[in-house]
Amino acid sequence: MDAKVAITHWLQNRFSSLKKGWFFWVSVAVHVLILVVATAFVVQSIVTKRKVTFQGAGKSTQASSRVLEYKVAAPQSPASAMMPAMTSKITANAASKIALPDMPDMPQMNSMLPSSMAGASSPSLGSLGGLAGGGGSPGGRSIPFFGVNMQAKKRIAFLLDYSGSMSGPFRTKMEKELERSLRSLAPGTQVMLILWAGPAWLPTQRISEVNSKWKKGSGYDDFSLVGDEKLDSPPWISISSENVDSVMSNLRQQSAAPGGTDWKQPFRYAMLASPAPDLIFFMTDGQIPKDNIGKTLSAIDNAISKNFQKPKVNCIWIARPESECHPEVLKRLAEKYDGEYVEVGK
Repeated sequence: MDAKVAITHWLQNRFSSLKKGWFFWVSVAVHVLILVVATAFVVQSIVTKRKVTFQGAGKSTQASSRVLEYKVAAPQSPASAMMPAMTSKITANAASKIALPDMPDMPQMNSMLPSSMAGASSPSLGSLGGLAGGGGSPGGRSIPFFGVNMQAKKRIAFLLDYSGSMSGPFRTKMEKELERSLRSLAPGTQVMLILWAGPAWLPTQRISEVNSKWKKGSGYDDFSLVGDEKLDSPPWISISSENVDSVMSNLRQQSAAPGGTDWKQPFRYAMLASPAPDLIFFMTDGQIPKDNIGKTLSAIDNAISKNFQKPKVNCIWIARPESECHPEVLKRLAEKYDGEYVEVGK
């Protein structure tokens, strides 16, 4: 009996000892497993965070910033590139001179506009003040000049006939309409004015100053520069109230230039500007010898084609009944360069 009790106690003690050892090793194994899992999670977390931080800072954020900078700066860059600082007074840049190149004779263009296109609007001088139309331009303004309303462009050239036949009351009306048109343009729009008859010159100059640079050829439509004479570079004028005042003051001091009407010269002069115009208003009473029409239009084409992007050309005819006035040529010119043709009665 004692032996049985002793064996029983031994077995109980042995089982208790084994039981304690098993729990110990299980506990150790569980703790090791927890430590391994925790270490793997922490390492993975650190690697993941580092990758996300690098991608976000190096790619997404920077790209977003660049796009924003472009959208803000892009509308401003063309204006800043092409609008030099203007002084309070507009003066010709005497230091920069240009020579008008000799234009070779080109084959005459015989195609004319169909008769169905002969009609055109003919505003009277008394109604010019109501011709300004609605917008479409960045500033909500259009370009109203003798009935032509077009979306505003950045660079607009006005080629104004100041020959002897254009003097008198019509010139006064023309200058009033021009002033109203200039003041209606959005501030910062750039304009150029070329005055012409036989020679071509700038508003800051007088015909008496430039006449000696030019010589007359075989007819009143055949003028060219003398020898190595050069012209002042045609400046772009940024629209502001002060600059318009200066332009109009210079125009009102001009004298008519009798003895010539050479259409080629104002186009040649205007297309030498840098940058070139993207819209041209060509105003004249239409005098041109019939036999020289093809040659004149070819020379104008040659001048315009020197610029990769051709400007639109609007032609304004000061209606006159004389036999050497050819409005159909102005219609043809306007059509070729996607412009408009308008007749204005004297």
